[in-house]
Amino acid sequence: MGLIFVHTSENSDLLGGLVLFIRIVVFCLPFLGIGLPSTFLYQGLGKGFHSLMWTLVRELLFSVFFTYLFGIFFSFGLTGIWAGLVVGRTLANILNYIFANQTLNHLSLEQSDVVS
Repeated sequence: MGLIFVHTSENSDLLGGLVLFIRIVVFCLPFLGIGLPSTFLYQGLGKGFHSLMWTLVRELLFSVFFTYLFGIFFSFGLTGIWAGLVVGRTLANILNYIFANQTLNHLSLEQSDVVS
């Protein structure tokens, strides 16, 4: 399976890191399914700045912070870096989903007030 990514003897030492990456990062994939569409929701509502802010929060604030925390501060090395990436993105996606839900609820309340 891992040989798909490694083609030469010069980069065959990358195999272990790639397998580790896939084994750890797979845990954040379900949360991408709620976080990324929540980011795109803001674009659809004409609030592109909110979308940009959530992307920056997810990628720069949460991912960088937890990657540094686990990989360097706690000295977990490469495993900590991948775990930090998973934790950071997962938390940011959950927060983004919560705020997107609140935005939709607020919009539906505004519409029901206009209709009434």
